[in-house]
Amino acid sequence: MTVKRIILALAEGAPLRRQMERMCKKVAEELGISFDVLVDDWDFLYKHAERDELGGIDLPQVFIELETGEIKHVLTRLPLDENGKVDIKTAEKILVNAIKESQ
Repeated sequence: MTVKRIILALAEGAPLRRQMERMCKKVAEELGISFDVLVDDWDFLYKHAERDELGGIDLPQVFIELETGEIKHVLTRLPLDENGKVDIKTAEKILVNAIKESQ
């Protein structure tokens, strides 16, 4: 199976929107994959999002769509480094590894 696209699902005004978009776009361009941003697409999120213990949906979330149409969850929120700062490089590695494992 090959990955058709990377999907970034987020809410309007999400505080880390720019960082997440840049990271996903970079990986998509490097791997020659389509990239889409879904803003406030609650139908998509209700079907595919990872939920917390109370059933809530944390945003942003990253998904990959396979050529078969299957949607796989990859990442919820950005990981933090040992100093509690956003770790874009680790997020990028998680996304790249998920794509490679799905191909």
